Amino acid sequence: MVIPLAVVLFYRGDLWRRNKFLVLLTGYALGCELLFYGLASCQVNTLGLGSLVPLLDFICCMLALAGLMKGPLWTRPVLVLSVGYFICAAVECSLYQLERSYPVTDTYGNLLRIGICLYAFYDLTEHPQGADLTRVPLFYFNTGLLVYSSGTLFLFAMMNQLMHVFALSWLLHAPLSIFFYSMLAKSMVCLVQTKS
Repeated sequence: MVIPLAVVLFYRGDLWRRNKFLVLLTGYALGCELLFYGLASCQVNTLGLGSLVPLLDFICCMLALAGLMKGPLWTRPVLVLSVGYFICAAVECSLYQLERSYPVTDTYGNLLRIGICLYAFYDLTEHPQGADLTRVPLFYFNTGLLVYSSGTLFLFAMMNQLMHVFALSWLLHAPLSIFFYSMLAKSMVCLVQTKS
């Protein structure tokens, strides 16, 4: 989280003008990290936030992705699947079974993000932004989000079975988060360095 935060602080004016959602995503991620660190150090059960945080993650990531894509992100299938995700998350929050089990909306949200990331890679081929992908901010953000979502898909799907090794599961989550945050930082640097 430190790397994207440093990039935001260094390029704050240019980043805000080019893609406000990447800056907001970084601030949101920092807030979540600090909140969960504080709650965990006080030994507070954080499963009650289990449906709300993935929902906010999904919204922030999709807004940042939509800001980077040249083609439309909110096509009819993506919109229908996103509404389905919001309905599932709302039902899960209202049932409030979160104190006993890990939320299932994480798994659905990861599947949805994987599909949208694959669509964004398709968008890169349909709307070429230059021959060199290493200069395209969408490539880095999308790669980080795809790797993170793919890696955590199994982890979150199996979380109820892994509750007895909860600390180990979060040790597996840490490298995925570091990779995503590194790709987020690279996409922000790339966004500032490319000309409008």
